[in-house]
Amino acid sequence: VDGIFEGLGHAIANVRIENSDTDSQNIGFISENTGTIRDLSLVNEFISALAGAHGGLVENNLGLIAHVSVDGSIQSAGLFVGCLVAYGQSGEIVDCTAAVNIQVANGGKFIGGLVGRSDGTIMNSRATGSVISTQAPSVIGGLAGQAVDVSFSYASGQVSASNNYPHGNYVGGLIGSSSGTVMQSFASGEITGGISDEIAVLAAYARTITDSYATGSVQGGHESEI
Repeated sequence: VDGIFEGLGHAIANVRIENSDTDSQNIGFISENTGTIRDLSLVNEFISALAGAHGGLVENNLGLIAHVSVDGSIQSAGLFVGCLVAYGQSGEIVDCTAAVNIQVANGGKFIGGLVGRSDGTIMNSRATGSVISTQAPSVIGGLAGQAVDVSFSYASGQVSASNNYPHGNYVGGLIGSSSGTVMQSFASGEITGGISDEIAVLAAYARTITDSYATGSVQGGHESEI
């Protein structure tokens, strides 16, 4: 999308994307957004794919996504996996909702309930689905695996990682890792980490956190840091 995709409040239901190719395949309902996507719902979406970047709405976002919701499930072995966006190379996500359950196995690097990795901004958004990763070191968050600036947002789903790699995962109820500011946001899901993971109910690593909190339980494996 390089112009405006105006959903006008409509819903698109039962989108199903399946790809068993082991070569890297970047997948999204929309491949790349450099414009604006707004006022749209994806209902009961299902994605099953192996290597690559996999996003429920957009694979790569460089524009604005506003007032969009996605629900369904994703089964992936990709490097970037997000229920709304796989990789937000830049751009903004505003007032968006994801209620998608993610399962990632034999892959995974940046995994989030809303966005796998965001180098832009996330505002007034929420993720309620579970995020589960196995057998690979990853940066995992209930809202975003890795993010820069996040404000007025929350995650309420379960976040779980298990692996046999020492120092394998950054696991956060809201964000796995943030290089910017997390402000007025919260997480309330149950958090479980694997062996030697960095685990936190809000953010496993964050440069700045202000006026934010978490209420979920947290459990780690052998030699984890909580």
